Amino acid sequence: MASKFTDLSFLSTRKDVNASDFDLPAEFYTFIVKNDEIINLSKKLKEYSEKIPHFKYIRKQPDDLTHSCVFVPTKMELETLKTVVKNDCTCFKETITLNIKNFTMEEIFSSFIPNDVYHPFSFETIGHIAHFNLTDQFYDFKHKIGKIVLLKNPTIKTVINKVSNIENEFRNVS
Repeated sequence: MASKFTDLSFLSTRKDVNASDFDLPAEFYTFIVKNDEIINLSKKLKEYSEKIPHFKYIRKQPDDLTHSCVFVPTKMELETLKTVVKNDCTCFKETITLNIKNFTMEEIFSSFIPNDVYHPFSFETIGHIAHFNLTDQFYDFKHKIGKIVLLKNPTIKTVINKVSNIENEFRNVS
């Protein structure tokens, strides 16, 4: 959950959103380790790390071919993490930029849709069209919901909302 490390509350005041709005900084603990120790370290740290979609937890050091970085997205204290690791490796906090791919639609929707309203997490797709059944309570949010669906799903080109019952066996879009 990337929203534990950044604040998405700005979405509630925005009328329109872009993918660049989600380029947000987040601080993670970074361990510099030898390449042959990466597997052991990542196994130890896995249970303490938050799962963030499309986030690379292990990255090569640009200047050093023998060491790599292991990023640990957690709210734990550094001293606690160091006792888990139990080896000599360099550890520090580093600011990483997260993007829209690192947030789930549930996280994004919950930042601007009130908590007392259920969130529209599911929709039907037919080819490049996403189809919602949004009720009147989402009227103020429908454009933002559609824009986020378009940003998060590059294969979708059109988002529609069914506003009444379909009386015909054919679905004609007018």
